[in-house]
Amino acid sequence: MKSKLIYPPSPETRDISFLSPHAEFEANVKRVAWAILLFLLTYFLLLVVSGIVCYLCVLGAIFLITHLYHLLLIFVALCLLIFGVMIFVFMLKFVFIRNQTAEENQVEIFEKDQPHLFAFIRKVAEDTFNQMPKHVYIARGVNASVSADSQLLSFFFASPKNLTIGLGIVNTLNISEFKSVLAHEFGHFSQKSTHFGRYVYAFYLMLYNWIYAEDNWDNMLSKLLYSGLKVIRITGWFILSSSNVIKRLMAYLFRFVQKNYMRLSREMEYNADKMAVCLAGNEASISALRKVEMSDACMYQSFQHAAWAASQQKKLPNIYAYHRFLMRQWGEKNGIEMAKNRIPKISSNAHIKQTQPNVVYKDQWASHPSNEDRTLKMNEISLKCSIVEESAWVLFENAGALQAEMTNAFFAQFMEFESLPNNPISPTELGEMVRQDDEKNAYPQAYNGFYDDRGISQFEVKAVLLEKKEILSSETPCNEVFTKEKTETIQLFFTNAQDAIVLQNIASGEIETPFFEYKGKRYAQKEAKNIVETLQKEINKQEAEIAEYDKQAFLFHYYLILAHNFDDAVKYINYYSLFFHWRMTWDSMLHFKQDYEEKLNDLFSHKPIDTDIANAIIQFVFEKENELKKILKNIDNEQLDILKANQNIANYIEKNLAYFYSKEHIEGKVIQDFANFVALIHDTCLAEYRQTWRQIMLMQFPWVMENGE
Repeated sequence: MKSKLIYPPSPETRDISFLSPHAEFEANVKRVAWAILLFLLTYFLLLVVSGIVCYLCVLGAIFLITHLYHLLLIFVALCLLIFGVMIFVFMLKFVFIRNQTAEENQVEIFEKDQPHLFAFIRKVAEDTFNQMPKHVYIARGVNASVSADSQLLSFFFASPKNLTIGLGIVNTLNISEFKSVLAHEFGHFSQKSTHFGRYVYAFYLMLYNWIYAEDNWDNMLSKLLYSGLKVIRITGWFILSSSNVIKRLMAYLFRFVQKNYMRLSREMEYNADKMAVCLAGNEASISALRKVEMSDACMYQSFQHAAWAASQQKKLPNIYAYHRFLMRQWGEKNGIEMAKNRIPKISSNAHIKQTQPNVVYKDQWASHPSNEDRTLKMNEISLKCSIVEESAWVLFENAGALQAEMTNAFFAQFMEFESLPNNPISPTELGEMVRQDDEKNAYPQAYNGFYDDRGISQFEVKAVLLEKKEILSSETPCNEVFTKEKTETIQLFFTNAQDAIVLQNIASGEIETPFFEYKGKRYAQKEAKNIVETLQKEINKQEAEIAEYDKQAFLFHYYLILAHNFDDAVKYINYYSLFFHWRMTWDSMLHFKQDYEEKLNDLFSHKPIDTDIANAIIQFVFEKENELKKILKNIDNEQLDILKANQNIANYIEKNLAYFYSKEHIEGKVIQDFANFVALIHDTCLAEYRQTWRQIMLMQFPWVMENGE
């Protein structure tokens, strides 16, 4: 006998006029429509020009072959033909671009294997006036989405939809909340009054892919650029230059379309939320929205902790079981009531402590409104219905097997996980391992958070000992050195520094907003510059104060250690000096590594890579190796000896080896080998930097704990 479908009831309401979009939505649709019209007018103008160019090139090629027959002119005619056709096809490919929405590591599931889930999806689709999705996929994250191909033909014919369900979201929600999430996703495609918004979305994706994505046209151009015939390579260069000019112009217009579309996108989210409330009620819809935010953070932690456990030769067989463990832990920490499915029950009135930023502005480039704004909008519709609190997993057959499959799919990307011993660890055991590790690495309470989440100020160790600005001794109480006031100053410094970055971006126009709030007061964009200047003075003052705090802390520990053992005090001074040396070296290598990777990625991002770009890559990597050798020459002998413990680094330094002997012998594999070598030096410096700091803390901890008591 077929089991009954578990489907939560919908609110009882006869008035669904709230589903109709309001005037603001209609106004945003018109703005985007005008922006797209401007884009299309420019596009069709360029299309006509490219058609004329193609026609003239074909005529020129025919003329050269028929009237001025010569072997060399045949090549010229061929190049003219290639140029004209390639540019015209470049303009036409816009019509045939499809949006590929497939997510990496997603797996398609079928109705024969998941009958209850498909019956549930079909019912939600019917209730939101949609057809059943053509394909249903599961993914590993905390997400759900309904997508469609953005081919131009979809404007005239209904295109099938594909549904993706992240198992992380299933792991989080009850059935009513799950219904709300699916209703929201289908809501983007359901309302007849918002169909134009759907077309705008499809068109937006087509524009994006045309300008930024690569396809067969780019592959063909790459073959021309690397042809064995110089005349063909030159033709390829002209095609590349011409298409880049077109792309730059269209990218500028696309940015105008994008800005207007983002405003419309936020309104579309509000409309989709209305459909969620209509089918699942306020409580389930708001609860789902708030849970997803918490769940996503816990899922990120789950992946991090699982990877760390693997480094300890422990294997987590089911990451979703640990995800539930972390969500429950989060709920207990925040005093949140647990639901029947043992997941935190985050209602609309649940109070969760959150740090509010000092600088608040309306992000004009955000595709989604804030959860706070979405919650306020949903609460404007008062619809209630009973909640089905069973976990959404009851809709799935063989849930454990699906969880294990997606867990393995995540770990499969790391080679080291293949060699892990069959030594499974439970969520509780992993949680305890993480707790013990955090506790082991935590600073004593006597420090009052003085060292938490920061690096100490750089100073000359021996100079501080000679200055003796502060009269400290081994009898100085710990609570006089590490006061709460100092910790508050440190925290305020970092808060101000972060605020200054945001305000500077507003002042420079990098963040586009006409108004912003700073500490609850409203300002115009032009006022940001004055606020930054005032704030920077405060930051400079706090930075100088913190530098003095760090010197005092060093002297305090030094005198404590000196009172017990002179040799340990000397060792402590040496550790401090070495720590600062490693930090400077690591900082140099960090900037070197980032610069090398970013600029190299930027150079390789030019598709296809023409001769000029190839030469730029060669010149860049050749210069970077010379820069690396200068860095290695400037570090002291003690650090060099430690680096030489690695044989590869030792051979490079002692034998004066070089990755790039000449610009004529630079190859792709050697470029990657050099990148790996740079990463090796960087990682070695970072490990030594951290290890030296641990040695300093190991010398400090016993005495500060004794003094603190």
